[in-house]
Amino acid sequence: MDAGPAKDLLDARIRLELQYRDLETSDAVKRLDIDVPGRVETLVAQTGDRDSLADQLALSGLDWDDLEALALRMEVASAWTRDHLLPRIVVTGSSGFLGRHLLDATKDYYRIAGIARRSQLISGAPHHPNIQWHQADIADRAMDEYYELTGRRYARAMGYRLDDADYVFVGQGSVVRDAEAVALWLREQRRIRVGLGEDCRTGK
Repeated sequence: MDAGPAKDLLDARIRLELQYRDLETSDAVKRLDIDVPGRVETLVAQTGDRDSLADQLALSGLDWDDLEALALRMEVASAWTRDHLLPRIVVTGSSGFLGRHLLDATKDYYRIAGIARRSQLISGAPHHPNIQWHQADIADRAMDEYYELTGRRYARAMGYRLDDADYVFVGQGSVVRDAEAVALWLREQRRIRVGLGEDCRTGK
């Protein structure tokens, strides 16, 4: 066997062992979220089958009995990297359409705190070691704090000219300003009393 690849494998194994020993000595291993059986399954899947994995172990001077210990060390190194080196982000509305897809697109590259009113199971959001789910309703609190900071009021639902309206448009997002203009035009030009109901519109 070529000495180059063999030396690289040995160096990688030594680095992994030293990192594991450092974390074990500092007691950090006990605080890490690790899945040794899952790592073993991943290694088998990555190499194709158990025989191929056994051949790869042999290249490193290991046999099948060493697999669990190796998987433990790989899990510890991976979990420590995930917990300490990946940047962290917060995704609100994680149970919604956009939130779920954002979680799925970023889960391998960030430690994510996902916040949503619905549970992770019910919403169908992805499960991943990098995702921490927080089921909480923070909308009203966030809107109140935003009002205190800016003087602009947000609410779950607000209305425009609803007190005497015979007809009500209901909208959300960018359509609302156009709908307000249409409602005003209908009132002034056609004498039709139209109001607007909006989800989370900006108050004036």
